[in-house]
Amino acid sequence: MFSVLSSWLSFFSTLSLVILIVVGIFMILVILMQRPKQEGLGAAFGGGMTNQMFGAHTTNVLEKLTFKLAILFIVFCFARSILLAKQNQGITLISEQPIATEDAAIGTDEITEDQVENMVEEIKTKLNEEAQKQQKQAEEVLEEAKQDSADAIESAKSEVAK
Repeated sequence: MFSVLSSWLSFFSTLSLVILIVVGIFMILVILMQRPKQEGLGAAFGGGMTNQMFGAHTTNVLEKLTFKLAILFIVFCFARSILLAKQNQGITLISEQPIATEDAAIGTDEITEDQVENMVEEIKTKLNEEAQKQQKQAEEVLEEAKQDSADAIESAKSEVAK
């Protein structure tokens, strides 16, 4: 039953798309055929030719046709959006799987207090080691700066003595 309904929805969705394209192209042509008051793009299609083909009141006919095509276009746009909504009704972006609880995610029922204390001690040890490395690097930079400043003072003294 669902596959038959789905195939019909797909057929009518495709049909509505084809109708929208045809109506859109026809509406573009009708709009371009209209003669503006200052003979703009309408003159490119023969100017007085539309008066001969459709009669003296061509502007009224083309305006009415444009209005009817626009209404038809809007109706088919709404119909297509409804068809697509019905067609995609069963498809969701959200997963249907149950969300894991916090206990299951981290497994707190398996961790004891001793294990937590051991983890804290390991973290402290790693942080202390890192801090000691950075302190040694800072002391080395300080020693190099002292040596450079002492060398600069010596060279300045020798320049002044000359």
